[in-house]
Amino acid sequence: MLSTNLNFEYLSPTGSIGILITILGIIFTIMTIFVFINIRNDEDSSDDIKRKKAAREEQLKKIERLYPQKK
Repeated sequence: MLSTNLNFEYLSPTGSIGILITILGIIFTIMTIFVFINIRNDEDSSDDIKRKKAAREEQLKKIERLYPQKK
């Protein structure tokens, strides 16, 4: 049998690089969860609220031109 020792102890969870990879993985996971929570909240920025309000007013003006009120 061919047995070789590749000396990958530094990649184990208790090794120097292994601890760094574990910490980076935890940070990445927390950031991903944070992003998904913020997407679910569906909060609009102030600029987006202004844009939607202007678009709604423009839509109402176009509807009024298509269907004028006869008195």
